[in-house]
Amino acid sequence: MQVKRFLELSGLEKRKLFEYIMDCGPNSYFSDFDGMLKDYTSVIFDGGKNHFSLWDEGRVKGSLGMITKDVKERGEIFITGIYINEEGENGLKLLLEFATNDLNNI
Repeated sequence: MQVKRFLELSGLEKRKLFEYIMDCGPNSYFSDFDGMLKDYTSVIFDGGKNHFSLWDEGRVKGSLGMITKDVKERGEIFITGIYINEEGENGLKLLLEFATNDLNNI
């Protein structure tokens, strides 16, 4: 399995991620593909650097975002938009480990 940042995804992978998220259930952040692109490439997710998805043989197994914009001022980090279906439930640990290890780069 491999964790990828949103900014590293190909166009096809972004489409697969969108379909995966929509299959997981209603989304309060966006309702269409363009909305996802706008959200995940925004300043909230540092241009796509802080949105992570877990992949296994070309299939999405989970995703989450990490909001770090307040870390320097307030010491706060938010993990948000976690999407894991039953098939990928073991991937949550991998995603969280990747995201928290990445905090050293802030």
